[in-house]
Amino acid sequence: MKEKILIIFIALALGLALATLGFYIFQSTKKGVLENSKKTDNINKTAENKDKTNGIILSIDSPTNESLVNERTIEVKGKTNPLNTIIVSSNLEDAMGSADSNGNFSINIGIDAGLNNIIVRSFSSTGDETKDERTVTFSQEDF
Repeated sequence: MKEKILIIFIALALGLALATLGFYIFQSTKKGVLENSKKTDNINKTAENKDKTNGIILSIDSPTNESLVNERTIEVKGKTNPLNTIIVSSNLEDAMGSADSNGNFSINIGIDAGLNNIIVRSFSSTGDETKDERTVTFSQEDF
């Protein structure tokens, strides 16, 4: 009887050790993949910005990237070239507006519950385009 209990205990300990090792290996490879994808994203954004020779600037003041909001409508504010056409897209809808003579713009757009990708595009009169993306999360939970 003691031998069976000892064998069961050893088998449980060995199983737990193997499960822990497997989980550790899984997490470490997952972390490496995420870090590589972030590096690739940064390289792509840098390359995208360097390839732009059209002279369009686009700077988004709000919302900040990865922000948490508690209202279904957000105001997208920023600056671009004067009189450019601005198109803002969310998971829920698209909205269009124009920059003023100083290049400032402000466009309200509805967002969906949860995670939303906000894409802001600026078009010049010649059809050249530049874009910026933000992630905004809608939640009415108290933290």
